[in-house]
Amino acid sequence: MGGKAHGLWLALRRGLPVPPGFVLVDGAHTVGPSDLAALFASRFAVRSSATFEDRPGAGAAGLLRTLLDVEAGDIERAVGACRASAEADHVSAYLRHRGLERESLAVAVIVQAMVAPGRRGVLASRDPGGTGLARIEEEAEGGPRVTLLSREALREPLRSALALEADLGGPIEIEWAEFEGTTFVLQARPAPPIVAADPFPIDFRGADDRARRWRWDREHNPDPLSPAQEGLVHRVDRATP
Repeated sequence: MGGKAHGLWLALRRGLPVPPGFVLVDGAHTVGPSDLAALFASRFAVRSSATFEDRPGAGAAGLLRTLLDVEAGDIERAVGACRASAEADHVSAYLRHRGLERESLAVAVIVQAMVAPGRRGVLASRDPGGTGLARIEEEAEGGPRVTLLSREALREPLRSALALEADLGGPIEIEWAEFEGTTFVLQARPAPPIVAADPFPIDFRGADDRARRWRWDREHNPDPLSPAQEGLVHRVDRATP
């Protein structure tokens, strides 16, 4: 079922609130009306759950497509698009980088009732900064809002979600969203490792013609860039004098 679906199954097993849905295993494309009717929703989220995603030390975040707010009549097209994204060049580069053979991998797809959140964010069970606290990064206008809290200070069900560390074998990240008074778990995955600094120094000259140094931060982005990240990098490069 892939890492993403496995994490949600673990959350359900612990009684955590997860948007209703089902998993199409690798190769399955057909979705019947009764399948969607059982979710009691008119709009759906279609998300990849490949066997090379959400692994300890290799999250593959953002490599495959996620389609949100999908109508029932477009589900099979969305499932096909999600699977087809695994054939992209950047995915092949990622697999080579990780020493993974494509033939041994599978792409399951999750179909869930769409949650249109009022608040959403990511909970890291252990702050990467080494404070010993949990870290909540909440999406907000103007940029994410970061809060460090003791585990006891976390609101439910996020405090209970920390028990998933035992299931996933170490620090975890939880994607969460609030909808109609309930905080849902959208994803539960192993936290990415904190990579020791291994910078690549690059010399360049700024607008004032003074030599400067730029260092690639592998701790925050050790994996190949996703299409969204590539677009952002190219845009910044063009804007930099």
